[in-house]
Amino acid sequence: VVRTFGLRAGQPYDAKEVRSGVRRLFATGLFTDVTVTDSPAEGGGVALVVRVAERPHVKEILFRGVKKIEETVLKGKLTVVEGQLLDTGTLEVDARKIETAYGEEGYARATVRPRSEPIAAGAVRVVFEVVEGPKVKVRGILIHGNQGFTSKALSKAMKSRTPGFLAGGTFKPGQLEQDEVALRFHMRSRGYKDA
Repeated sequence: VVRTFGLRAGQPYDAKEVRSGVRRLFATGLFTDVTVTDSPAEGGGVALVVRVAERPHVKEILFRGVKKIEETVLKGKLTVVEGQLLDTGTLEVDARKIETAYGEEGYARATVRPRSEPIAAGAVRVVFEVVEGPKVKVRGILIHGNQGFTSKALSKAMKSRTPGFLAGGTFKPGQLEQDEVALRFHMRSRGYKDA
């Protein structure tokens, strides 16, 4: 901390250098808080006290409410790993990755809330609270503005299907973009270049 802070005993006091030292300490990524207080020292001069709050380490990762997807699969999607320093921004990104994984399985309304629980000095447990919700089904496909094609022909070009004898009809949010590309290709390959 002293080496990174950069000010040494005996050198002239400079408020700009103190602010630079605080910035250097934050730039290491090891601390959640850095404060510096100054007070008059015996024999003249200023005594600086640097207080830091270290970022805790991730000791354990847990999932609560998970039934439809294996926890090992979900752990494979995470950026955060046990042993690394806690970064709350990464937890939010990982929560969205878990929601995407559920969407790919047909649980488009699944929600994930990350949180951290202190379990020891400098260590936390990361918990992902999952509400899976029901599987979402495609109830119908409506296509508007098609003049050169029937809605049935365009629906066949898509991967999304309504439930039927051989089609599950599960709604997957990632499939919408693929269906849009498939429809565009289907129409353009049949002479509708501006489709």
